[in-house]
Amino acid sequence: MKELFFSWFSNSFEKIKSPFLGSYISSFVIFNWQPIFILLFSDRAMEERILSINTFYVAPKIFWIPAGIAILYVLSLPWINVIIETLLFKVTRHRTTLNSKAVIFDLNLQKEKVRTEKQLADIRAGLQDLTNLNNQLEQVKNEKQQALDEIKNLSDRNLSLNEENLKLTEKLKNEFSFESPYSKEELSDFKIIGDLIKKNKLGASAKILRQFYDGIFLDKLILKGHIIEDDEFGNKVYKLTNDGAHFHEAISTLS
Repeated sequence: MKELFFSWFSNSFEKIKSPFLGSYISSFVIFNWQPIFILLFSDRAMEERILSINTFYVAPKIFWIPAGIAILYVLSLPWINVIIETLLFKVTRHRTTLNSKAVIFDLNLQKEKVRTEKQLADIRAGLQDLTNLNNQLEQVKNEKQQALDEIKNLSDRNLSLNEENLKLTEKLKNEFSFESPYSKEELSDFKIIGDLIKKNKLGASAKILRQFYDGIFLDKLILKGHIIEDDEFGNKVYKLTNDGAHFHEAISTLS
């Protein structure tokens, strides 16, 4: 009975396009939620439910009050829309006014800047305040030299880091040049599993990993000491061991 009602209600609600019918159904459900809940969820027999609803809730008001609310909603909705659109128009107009004032302020600021620059050019042309001008030029030269020194230091640091990176890569290649205990496909799977474990501080769910990866392969990783099985809040998870983290970093670098 419950499934039949919910199926009918869902199909009917999707077909309703009229604002009046939609608002009437919503008002009817809200106003008559008690008899609806009695009909759908009461433990009593169906005859007792119907009798109880007829005795206490069946009255003209349970139909007319939702209809009145629906009519009031349909009649007031256009006015509500007008009020909202009016408020939005005022806000938009106020925002436009503020933007216009900001543009005017920026234009005035640009004019003031141009006027100041012209005055400065006149001062320079008239050989006024040469001492201050020379000081400014010297300061610019110093700042330029500092910037060049900083760029050189950064360049040297970058070269040093590149050399360290090459040395580290070569070291990792030398350290892991032995025959791997895994096939290429297993190495690829281990890299993916390691990425998933590192993304989650609590580890990767053992249940989910065993759905996507062969349990024999996961047991092999545990046997090799690259992952361990742990318990987090009652859930089994896999975590990388120190050797596993080191091995994962190595194959990530070499891939």
